[in-house]
Amino acid sequence: MSPKKDSDYQTYEQARKSAGLPARVDAAALVDRDIVIHQWTPASARLPETGEITEGFLVTVEDIAKDEIVEFFCGQQVLIKELKALKPPFRTVIRKNGRTYLFS
Repeated sequence: MSPKKDSDYQTYEQARKSAGLPARVDAAALVDRDIVIHQWTPASARLPETGEITEGFLVTVEDIAKDEIVEFFCGQQVLIKELKALKPPFRTVIRKNGRTYLFS
């Protein structure tokens, strides 16, 4: 059996797409975009600036203009509070006011 070449393997992007997994984006990539929030599940993530673990949600959204489903980690306290009070799905735009992210 001869060893496979790197080109014989799928890239992560190809494997993700063939498995039907949504791409991961930062919340900043969704600012001012028309989106539909479909679901969210509790999650934790490490803050890149400090290395601290923070609690939040892994949110599945549809970027309407791109017709694409993506996921982002939501650790922003204002958005977490609102997600806890709302029921999916709903259409919104994420806005940024200073350092604060808001639904509008």
